[in-house]
Amino acid sequence: MSFLAVREVELERDRQQTILAQKHHDAKSKVERELAAHQEVIQNENANIIAETHKKKDALLYECTQLDAAISTAKNQLNEIQATSNMMRSEYEQKKCDLSRECQELVTSKLEVASEL
Repeated sequence: MSFLAVREVELERDRQQTILAQKHHDAKSKVERELAAHQEVIQNENANIIAETHKKKDALLYECTQLDAAISTAKNQLNEIQATSNMMRSEYEQKKCDLSRECQELVTSKLEVASEL
């Protein structure tokens, strides 16, 4: 094979390698662009999920705060009802004692009147 023929084969081989290298570079660039686009979509979806999660967390915290306030109000009302109940029970017991004493005094008074007759 002559020097020129060898040189032509070498040049063709170099040209084919250059074409393959360019195709490889183009394919790699395309894949990298697609990957970057997919990563951006995923990051946006993640950001949306995080934002929605924060909104739900804030709503739940607000609801818990409202429930805590309602529970506190209910406890205060229960304490007021218990205090009123205790006071009424005490008044009832006092009136019961007073009536018992008055009845005893009436019975004693009637017995004294009856003995005088």
